[in-house]
Amino acid sequence: FRSPESSLPDNQEADLQAAYKDLTALLTEDVKRVSPQKLARLQLLYDCWHQQASISKPEEVSCSDEFKPAAIGLENIAQLLLYSEVKTYKIAFRYNSERLTLASSKTLSKVVRDVAALKDFVVVIGAGSAVGKNQQGLQERRRKTVYDALAKAGIPEKRMREYSEGDSKRVRLSKDEPVAVNNKQAMIIVKTPRVNSELAQDQ
Repeated sequence: FRSPESSLPDNQEADLQAAYKDLTALLTEDVKRVSPQKLARLQLLYDCWHQQASISKPEEVSCSDEFKPAAIGLENIAQLLLYSEVKTYKIAFRYNSERLTLASSKTLSKVVRDVAALKDFVVVIGAGSAVGKNQQGLQERRRKTVYDALAKAGIPEKRMREYSEGDSKRVRLSKDEPVAVNNKQAMIIVKTPRVNSELAQDQ
């Protein structure tokens, strides 16, 4: 596969540059070993996308539409390989509000202290699902409250991810099953590397 050409339209070149960056980041020995078939398919989809952009055939099925979810799936696998140890912290809020309880403010401070000594980690911020537009909006504001508080405390944004059920870009929280978050809480998950982590290879 090759990097995007400058002769492409600006919007297509930018999208392909982002895809090229995602693809090259996934070309690690671990991903090649664990998921060679998915990686090979992602490379084919990228090449197909690049070719379609070069010859401009909008009537064809867009390979870009297939590339994006395939890349997300492979990124999930790559994260599982690297970040395997999981520690969770439950965050509660005042009734019908995005304001933290006093206990949860202390928990947030504990998270900051716990990650301060870590060289490599990812902090995943999850909010439970909710019924109704108002409650869904409240849960999103709660998740943002936690995200903003951790960022303000000095945790780099590049170390943080957000998670929600039903979101195609969600971060998988463990090898076997997701961490449950109820509809009145948020959850902070600190993921750190485990030496010699294993994941079943493609069949």
